[in-house]
Amino acid sequence: MPHLILTSYYFSIKKDSKPYLYIGKAYLLDAKDGKFPAAKANAAIDALTKGKAVNPKDAELFVILGNAYRSQLKSNEAYDAYQAALTLDPKSTIAHVAEGVLWKYADNFESSEKEFAAAIAIDPNFGPAYRELAETNLTQAQSNIKVASVKVKEGVENYKKYLSLTDESTESLLRYADFPG
Repeated sequence: MPHLILTSYYFSIKKDSKPYLYIGKAYLLDAKDGKFPAAKANAAIDALTKGKAVNPKDAELFVILGNAYRSQLKSNEAYDAYQAALTLDPKSTIAHVAEGVLWKYADNFESSEKEFAAAIAIDPNFGPAYRELAETNLTQAQSNIKVASVKVKEGVENYKKYLSLTDESTESLLRYADFPG
């Protein structure tokens, strides 16, 4: 414990939030289906909050903080963190995609797709935006029969684009195989 206090003191003097960012990321490494054990997520939130106090202009830190909140179903806090990241770095593809995922979980597909489109407009080769857009298309297809065939087709195309931009891992290929159509 004394080591953590000294480390905390040293980092705050240096105005460096990166160690807190890395500590927060480390707590979030062993996600299962995007969920983290509450104790680890809370430890990540604590570390990232300390980093935020040291350097409130670290956009990446806010994205990871949002992810930790989202994993604990604290949507308002996650949204605030993603908005802070986008205020600091409006061209953050990761923040746009993270916010899009948050909107998907709220079944607000229009806002979700808008965020993914913003990420793609910034970087047309940002694969995660296509993956999350494909997943959103599939979720929307499952929740609304009227648009199902169109959204499944869009989802398949978006997932193909994602695969073309990534390493085509076995996990990604298996997920693609699960897509209807």
